[in-house]
Amino acid sequence: MTPIQETANAVSMLFPVALCWLYSQYAVTANMYTFCLTIGTTLHFPASFAYHVYCSCSSDIYTAEVIKKIDISMIYISSIFYAFATSRSISYTIGCLLYTLFAIWFLVQQKGLGIHKMKRAASVGVCVILYTTPIAFLGNTVMYKYVIGSFASASTVYIIRPFGGWSHTVFHILLAVFQYYILCAANI
Repeated sequence: MTPIQETANAVSMLFPVALCWLYSQYAVTANMYTFCLTIGTTLHFPASFAYHVYCSCSSDIYTAEVIKKIDISMIYISSIFYAFATSRSISYTIGCLLYTLFAIWFLVQQKGLGIHKMKRAASVGVCVILYTTPIAFLGNTVMYKYVIGSFASASTVYIIRPFGGWSHTVFHILLAVFQYYILCAANI
């Protein structure tokens, strides 16, 4: 990707974070679960922003790889907050925490350049399944369809890359739609 595209990737991470904070502050029925989603999203932001800014300014792939592992680890950590917000269950969240610890351990153990993209996508996908499934089990099947549909749309753009180097930026922006629906689901 070009430096401008990486800068756009960094800036586009503001959309989900800003949406969370606005929703938490101004939604009439915002609750501790929506605030939990806000905290999880905010925790991930600095690592993602740093990774994309670093990639826009440097060609040092070794350092970028370390920052990428931190970024992905923060996705896993954020998923723990998401699991609690959507399940409202401490025991379920602890189960998700165990998976998250394993996923981070596995990620850190990978040596060399080029974190295997399919393994990474699969383990992040498991996190998404773990924190979205409770929405359906708690009876909110309509909102679950919106959550899954918006995530599938964003993921399709990320995987297929219809906008070339700009697809990652579009993915981040589409994650704001996913973020909105998951905030709504946690708010019920």
